[in-house]
Amino acid sequence: MSEFEQATATATSNEEIALRALATAGRFLDAARAEIPNIARHLREGALPEAMGSLGNLLEGLGSIARLTVDMEQVVGPSSRLREQVDLGELTVNLKEIVRGQEEHDWHRVADVVEHRIAPRLAAWKDVFAAEAEALRQQAPAP
Repeated sequence: MSEFEQATATATSNEEIALRALATAGRFLDAARAEIPNIARHLREGALPEAMGSLGNLLEGLGSIARLTVDMEQVVGPSSRLREQVDLGELTVNLKEIVRGQEEHDWHRVADVVEHRIAPRLAAWKDVFAAEAEALRQQAPAP
């Protein structure tokens, strides 16, 4: 079970599920921003055993980010800022480029995509996840 699934397993409403998933996404994005330079360095140095675990976690987390972006529309409707900020088409192109690099053992290409195309977007994604969470909190009825 992924961290996103664990975070939402005991939630009782769609809003609570969304808030937990958004918080988990924020933690993932912080961790990814911190780890990407290490992943890229290991890939460029050819230290594949050191890079592969973290790269796999990064790719799994990005998949969860994409899914959360789509799922948030069920909670907040089609006006979700997430779809505007998290360009799923661009993310898909980048993920395909990473896979191509892996298939061709072009670790410098993988490092470049992770470091120069994905990493620069993570801070903006975290900000929009935080904004969505705050909007949900403000809409929640008082206890």
